[in-house]
Amino acid sequence: MERSPGHGIASIHSRSTSSKSTDAPLTPPGSAPTKRKVSEIHTSSQLSPNSPNSPGSPPQSQQPAHSSLITEAPYDIKETFRVLEIPEALDATTFHQSLSSSLGLEQEDVQVRSYSRQFQKPSCRAATVTFRKKPSFFIGRGQLQDASTKAVATFCAIPLTYVDWRNQLSYVERVRVDQDFLRFTPLSSIENESRSKIDCIVLHGFGGHAIGSYRDPNSAFTWIRDKLPKDLPELNVLTYGYDSSFNDPNSIADVYEWSQTFQLALCSFRARAAEGTSPPRPIIFIVHSLGGIVLKEAIITLSRSKNRDDQLTLMSIYGALFFGVPSQGMDTQHLAAIVSNNPTQFTVSLLDREVGSRLRMSRHEEFCRAFPYTDSKIMQWFESRKTKLPNGKLVLLVDTASSTAGRQWENGPDYIFSIPANHRDMVKFAEMDPSYDDVLYILRDRFLPGACVAIEERTRRLSSREEERLRQVVHPVYPAQSESSDSHIVKFPCVLPPYHGRDSIQYREQLVFRIRQHIQSNRTRRPTFALHGEGGVGKTQTVLKYIDEEQQHHKHIFWVNADTVDKLSSDFDQLAGALIPNHKVSPSPAANREAVKLWLQNNNDWLLVFDNADRPEVMKDFWPARVSGGCIIITSRDSLSTNLATPTDGIEAAEVTCLHDDDGARLLMSRIPPEMHDLEASKKISRRLGGLPLAIVHIASYISKDLITSLSEFLEDYDKIEDMVAAEHAAGYATLGYQRSYSTAWKMSLDALSLRARKLIDIMALLDPTDIPIKLLQPTFTLGDRNVIGELIESSLIHKNIASLGRDGASLTIHRLVQDACRRPWSPEQWQAVFEQAVSLVSRVFPRQVNGASMVRFYPDCKKYDSHVTSLARHFKSSLQTLHPLIGSLEFSETLAHCGWFHLERMQFQTSTFVLELAADMLSDANGRDQELVLALVLNNLHGVDIHYSRLDDGEERIKKAVQLRERWLKPGDLAIQELGNAYSNYANILRKRNRVAETDELFRKTLEIREKGTGATDELLHNTLYNYGSWMLELGRVEEARAFLTRALNLPNKGKFSIHLYTIYCVARLEYMSGNLDKALELHKRCLNERIEIEGWEHLLTGVSLHKVGSMLLDLGDESNGIAHLRKALHAFRQSPGDPGVLPRTLLKLGRTLEAKAIREGNSGQKADARAMIDEGVDLARRYKGMNVPLESEEDLNNLVKSTYR
Repeated sequence: MERSPGHGIASIHSRSTSSKSTDAPLTPPGSAPTKRKVSEIHTSSQLSPNSPNSPGSPPQSQQPAHSSLITEAPYDIKETFRVLEIPEALDATTFHQSLSSSLGLEQEDVQVRSYSRQFQKPSCRAATVTFRKKPSFFIGRGQLQDASTKAVATFCAIPLTYVDWRNQLSYVERVRVDQDFLRFTPLSSIENESRSKIDCIVLHGFGGHAIGSYRDPNSAFTWIRDKLPKDLPELNVLTYGYDSSFNDPNSIADVYEWSQTFQLALCSFRARAAEGTSPPRPIIFIVHSLGGIVLKEAIITLSRSKNRDDQLTLMSIYGALFFGVPSQGMDTQHLAAIVSNNPTQFTVSLLDREVGSRLRMSRHEEFCRAFPYTDSKIMQWFESRKTKLPNGKLVLLVDTASSTAGRQWENGPDYIFSIPANHRDMVKFAEMDPSYDDVLYILRDRFLPGACVAIEERTRRLSSREEERLRQVVHPVYPAQSESSDSHIVKFPCVLPPYHGRDSIQYREQLVFRIRQHIQSNRTRRPTFALHGEGGVGKTQTVLKYIDEEQQHHKHIFWVNADTVDKLSSDFDQLAGALIPNHKVSPSPAANREAVKLWLQNNNDWLLVFDNADRPEVMKDFWPARVSGGCIIITSRDSLSTNLATPTDGIEAAEVTCLHDDDGARLLMSRIPPEMHDLEASKKISRRLGGLPLAIVHIASYISKDLITSLSEFLEDYDKIEDMVAAEHAAGYATLGYQRSYSTAWKMSLDALSLRARKLIDIMALLDPTDIPIKLLQPTFTLGDRNVIGELIESSLIHKNIASLGRDGASLTIHRLVQDACRRPWSPEQWQAVFEQAVSLVSRVFPRQVNGASMVRFYPDCKKYDSHVTSLARHFKSSLQTLHPLIGSLEFSETLAHCGWFHLERMQFQTSTFVLELAADMLSDANGRDQELVLALVLNNLHGVDIHYSRLDDGEERIKKAVQLRERWLKPGDLAIQELGNAYSNYANILRKRNRVAETDELFRKTLEIREKGTGATDELLHNTLYNYGSWMLELGRVEEARAFLTRALNLPNKGKFSIHLYTIYCVARLEYMSGNLDKALELHKRCLNERIEIEGWEHLLTGVSLHKVGSMLLDLGDESNGIAHLRKALHAFRQSPGDPGVLPRTLLKLGRTLEAKAIREGNSGQKADARAMIDEGVDLARRYKGMNVPLESEEDLNNLVKSTYR
């Protein structure tokens, strides 16, 4: 997918996509846009909203061409086209509109038959389309003309103009159109993805077509696309096409080549579809004629393979529906004359009933051995009518015996059926065809019900030997989750680093013994053990060895990444959801953190590992309270990492050092072939590597895979490489502090890589090292690159993590020293190239903020990728201090803006400030629509940071600038006009704090006008504005105006799904209270509380606010018992979910005074002392927050402690 020049359309965004399609390029060489600085990017022209070239209409410069796109030449409206690489920003409706407009056709002349996710590129969409009028790119069947190059080929590219809903910017994309339908074409709708459980792949026969073979001869109706996905939404239907033309003299392909290509494509598809699923998704097939032979050959190939992906693919196949499959041959007399002297003559002879019978029988027997699963099913249909040949002769092409030659148990009426049609038409069902209904019944009621259970059982039945072998390929062995039913037990809810195995670290037995002894002898003191040492010495592996040996003594084992607060927050989010039954994971990291800490306080026999805690202060807020029953292990480069432990903890620390020669030699020899063992040479190698375990492991991998006959020979090669490294150091390329010998180890391993593997690891060198999703890197692969990751793993340069609770896909880890080694020799040009590739990958997957709405529904993906965004940001920031700073891009600036908003929502203000200010600096010279609108987004988000820190002057300056930029470019009718409404609303909310009533009122009115009349307006946006306007009116005491706005908001359709809805109810309740309608106010507050509990749970900040309000009102109405109970629950919620610093002292004072009065009245001195302690704590917190002179007497004084939203 490539963005073309603007063609006069304003605001063509400059984001580039570097992922390459495996298909032929859409544009001629040299047409790709060049990379430029943000400050150098300009839009080609700007249009007024009334311009005839506004988005959604064809550019004037193209209108003459459009008029020629429609011709009156005879045209078969059944012609079906496939459109690929459609931007994900388009849904089916907007794609239909954009395609019609781009081709100059009326919408009724364009029919979008299917609209699906393009599985090879999940960020793109794929469609099948028919036209009622012939478009000019269609020259003839299989001949399409490119609109720009005028070249005629089997495919063409057409420009598509659209507006991206995520950022409201206009784009022009070139999408690919073809008719050959080669490889996979998805047919199920995107909306069906969440319901589909089984993948259904359709294969055509000899000389067939992926769509045409299954299309009604008299219409464009195609049952595998137009009916099957709707009748069986549990299926994800795809059709697979291959060039099986039998009269092409240039083709040398045969059935074996077709099956091999299909087998590779199938494994690639299964690997992508299986990400994050366990057990694997079942795969079923619908095949016609030769397609069955292709499938059988593919299954035979899979069964012979030792490749893990191949074996898992075979295990995932549940069964197939065979239609006229010539398992024992067919009548080929009519084909023999056609293919005479053609290369396909060999394939025809294999299919012949007489000539190829012996081979077909032996292949069928081998297929039965290759696919022996008795829990699988193959249903077989035979043709009951003869086929009319071109010479007029009627022939039964595939007889019943051949088409029903199933496996031994598939020879009865439960597996064999007839269709009243000839061989060609037996799969060409019409729209109301009773034969389709029969097939549907068998598929739905007699075939599919056992699919998911069968695949799950196969997964469970893996032999222990096979399971061990597979684990060695993917990840090392780890203790499984306990089967105990008497407690909620979780092992490893977070990504666990790979363990290199017991034999690899025998030299750490003494350290493991010290950890074990310390923990066992300090059980009553919450033992804490810290391992500190330089990078690469084996701290993490030592802890993993302890876990491997001692896991039976810990009921719960948790591993968290402690190098940044953000990573710890994400891991604690996962822990909260996994550990605490019925806990709703809060958008607030603080709430989840405190929930986990409370769980640790109340449970025993847990082990918590803080890994990579190089800055001990990062752990401060996550450190468990002093309790018995658990233990902590820390790995760190900092020897002061135990400072957070209390004096009553059982504390011990140990330094992990590099290996002595003997231990280093043992490690090396444990990882190389026995015939190469040489103790003295191994000691020498260990000594040359400084005894660094990580370097020794790399060298062992290098020796094992390279053609080296002895360690002495290796040492000779090592000396040569070391001389080169020394020259690099002398030339000033080395920027790191580790020794030259380490550099040599990295260089030997890296230089041995293939070019594609080196390209991949270079990109990984700029990402966060601990959890790199394979999905993030997938655009760098092609079908032939499936072993690139395996090559890197085999070289011990990267490792595959354990994906466990809360994780939806495999991920990789790379050591920070390896990253440094990859980056060390880069020239400035290489730095820039790799940086741009990494930015493109990360920007492709990071979610987008839309119209100022919360990103909460995107939090899982945000947390998966944000560490990689911030890693790139840190590299960019560091480069600014060098002689060759990196050049930013608009794409990166926009991604930083969305990342900053995500961290702002999660109250991670330090990270939010860092990435947003970096984006603002990158856009300091912004010029033109695209850049200035992204700058406006950055400023809008930065103003939120300013509000948090009460920097109203800075916040006002930034939001004012954002308003000016959006006013400059966004006019009535622009699809992004709602962004201007957001800026007006944010500006108004700052001015209301400064009591600038007239200006605030004008801005709210402008916002309301955009929400009511502007393009892209939604009920949710209107609700937000009505709430803000109404709550401000309430602050001003203009009760009736407030009532009008708030009542209107509550009466909007679908109001319950809006996040602002509960704020509105709360505000209306305040209004009723101010009006003296106490019973009505209490009813509304209770309603708000109940919905808060349902959405957020009992321990959320906002639930606490509602609990406090209901409790206070119950006290006012004389229900003291229930009022106190609600206030106690509010107090608990605020202690577990810190946020506004005023809510806790307000509730402490309110509840304490109530309990004190009750105790005095009842003469209960003990309760009075408890109440006084509560009051004293509240006074102390309030004064620390508001100052020593803060008034705390009246109800109004207490409410003034908190933000107006929570009063």
